[in-house]
Amino acid sequence: GRHLGVALASVITLLDPTAIVLGGAFATLAPWLTAATAASISHHTGAVKPPRLLVSGLGSDAAVRGAAGTVVRRVIADPAAHLARQAARATG
Repeated sequence: GRHLGVALASVITLLDPTAIVLGGAFATLAPWLTAATAASISHHTGAVKPPRLLVSGLGSDAAVRGAAGTVVRRVIADPAAHLARQAARATG
């Protein structure tokens, strides 16, 4: 958690977020990481009020779900273009 806090401190210094979401493998490890990460962030940023550390409810499937959501949105936004791409792939 300490090294994650050091890395996030750089991001916080550059972007000044109000919250940071731990996702993927970090969400799974959150019970063991959050205290050390928060302490490291406070130490390295000197922030009076550091951003909240939140844990994603999607767990390690977050990236796959995000990718699937992107595909679904594209198909719904322009079904004709999706069908044209599929037809082009089928004909080679």
